Amino acid sequence: SALVRTTLVGQPFQTAYGAFRFSVMKQDNAPHMQADIFRLLMAVCFTFGLGLAFYTIDVLRLMSDPGFHPAAQLLPLLVLAFISHVATYVLQSGILIAKKTVYLMHISVLSAVVSIAANFALISLFGVQGACLALLITGLISAAANEWVSRRYFPVAYPYAKLLMGNRSSK
Repeated sequence: SALVRTTLVGQPFQTAYGAFRFSVMKQDNAPHMQADIFRLLMAVCFTFGLGLAFYTIDVLRLMSDPGFHPAAQLLPLLVLAFISHVATYVLQSGILIAKKTVYLMHISVLSAVVSIAANFALISLFGVQGACLALLITGLISAAANEWVSRRYFPVAYPYAKLLMGNRSSK
């Protein structure tokens, strides 16, 4: 998941978007543009994740021992965790624009604590599935914390409900 997140989607997006976000943030339509970029990124991530989930079992059948085939069942949790981690880069824009990066350290500490606690609790209950769930929970909390702090400095109406409902309009 980390290799996919960084190599195939996350890193190319961060490279392209990093400087761009600062070049447009003074424009009147910057919050709307930010929401559209977020929506597009989520569409790419979900499409990529769906394709990955769809073909993983076939790849596992071709490349691995049958004992590893059940690992494909973990992929939905890992894909959602990957999406939450990639989304964080957009959601922290307000923190970066306001140069309040100390909050990134606070959020990282919070994420580390959540990760340790969730892994400790969930691995003992659910094993490997618990570890995947802990990764998802940590990613969602990190994304939410970044968005919550960022909105104080750069308010954006992200289209969460529309993304979940499948509505392609961000208006």
